[in-house]
Parts: sequence; C-alpha cells; structure tokens
Amino acid sequence: MNIDLQGKTVSVVGRAGSIRGTGNGPMIDAADVVIRINWVLPIPEDQAPDVGTRTDLVYHCRRARTARVTANGLGVPTYRVAGKRRKKAARRHFKRPDNFRPTTGFMCVLDCLADGAAEVRLFGFDVFRSGHVQTREPDGDDYTRPLGWAHNPEEERLAWKALFHRNDKVIPDAILREAVK
Repeated sequence: MNIDLQGKTVSVVGRAGSIRGTGNGPMIDAADVVIRINWVLPIPEDQAPDVGTRTDLVYHCRRARTARVTANGLGVPTYRVAGKRRKKAARRHFKRPDNFRPTTGFMCVLDCLADGAAEVRLFGFDVFRSGHVQTREPDGDDYTRPLGWAHNPEEERLAWKALFHRNDKVIPDAILREAVK
C-alpha cells in the first residue's frame, strides 16, 4: 500500500448494509488511518454517524472504477489489489483456492498486517448477508458481467474466522464477529 501503517491503528470500512444504525462513525474516525473498501466518495452526510467521515485511502478491486476515479478527484489516494496476490492469498487462506478468491476487504486486512499495523479494526463487513450500504453510480462500475471467479460467503466466513483466531491484531465489530460464528 502507499500509506505508512507501521505501528498504527487502522479502521477498515466495508460497504455492508448492516453498518446502518451502528453509530460506529466516531470510532472509525478515531483510528490513525481510515481505509475504505470500494467506497465511492464523498460519504453522504446521513451515513456519517454510522460510517464516519474520514478517508485516508480507498482500497479497491479492478471493477471499482467509480470508487477510484472519485477518490482521486478528491485527492484521496487509492490502491488496487492485484489478481496475482489474490491467488497467492487464496492458496494460503481458502480450502478450495482454485475456485474462490478472497474479497478486497480480506486482502486489505492482510496487507495492513503485512505493513505493520498495530491493530486493524473492521467495520461494515458481514460476509455478504445484508447487501451494500452504498449504491453504485449507474454509469460507473460494471458488476453486470459474470466474474472470472467468485467470492464464496462460506469460504470467506471460514477464512475470517481463522484469521481472527490466529491474529489478535484484527478486531472485528460485533456484526462481523456474529457473522463468522
């Protein structure tokens, strides 16, 4: 990533609809670094109490063109996760790595740990249970075509659960903690 995380507390914010009504915004913004996964900026004012207002980096996948373009237009740095790195992570963290790839959020957490973050707090992830809190721009990112590979909620759940057990630097919010049980 193109941001210094060494010894810092990081809030990683996903786009799960279950983040609505949590009131986690102040806790998210209190971190040293706030990373949003595929978020289109700016954050709507009505979502700020739940998702926070700060964005230090937008970490995105190949298809998140709108997230990248709008973040760059606002002067917010972006980082795109590469497919080769996903394949490598899949072999390490997934039971059937040839069939599934880790989500962009999972990859971001792995990168934060590799870059020396003291703590990685997770918000807005629920293993695909509630859809997205944020809709896409109609002419922006194209998620209508089939993916060359698929995310798998059950594989992802097991990978998150194993990561939480192996690494006490990763702190899931109550929603994700419940989702991985």
